[in-house]
Amino acid sequence: MYMKIFFTCSYTGKTIYQKYYDLIISSIQKTGVSLSSPELDKNFPPPDKPPHFQKIKDGIFNSDAVIMDVSDEGFQLGFEAAQAIQNKKHVLVLSLHRDFTQKVNNRYFHAAKYSELNIDDIISDFISSLRHHQFDQRFNCFLSQKQLNILDQNATKANQTKSEYIRNLIDSSQ
Repeated sequence: MYMKIFFTCSYTGKTIYQKYYDLIISSIQKTGVSLSSPELDKNFPPPDKPPHFQKIKDGIFNSDAVIMDVSDEGFQLGFEAAQAIQNKKHVLVLSLHRDFTQKVNNRYFHAAKYSELNIDDIISDFISSLRHHQFDQRFNCFLSQKQLNILDQNATKANQTKSEYIRNLIDSSQ
């Protein structure tokens, strides 16, 4: 299955961090995934133009996962990470300065402090872990009405779909 990754970063941080943005893009491209990013699209509108944020939103929505550099921290990047997580996209938040792993507790949130020495490993590990989360096998089963009601109740309590709830049960038993 072909994986689509969306990469975004701080527009205001470009003057300081551009060489790191390029390093991340190169690292992502080495994994063989399909990559889209404002950094690669020469026609991508700048943040002061109305279509900019809609194109970011579309990029997140149309991807399988999102990678972002937050070395230049900002509200917009946090909002974009939240949008991706809300859409059940795995998000890798990278920073040269700190690891945000302990800041957010969500199964779709991943973070790392990176350098030129470890970025390839971080990216390839993230992409490899995503392959585990891509669902390409369908399984049907029959349940009694009572079982279905219990499944529906438990999934609702966990704020998940029934399929997500079952996958989490299986994952937690490993």
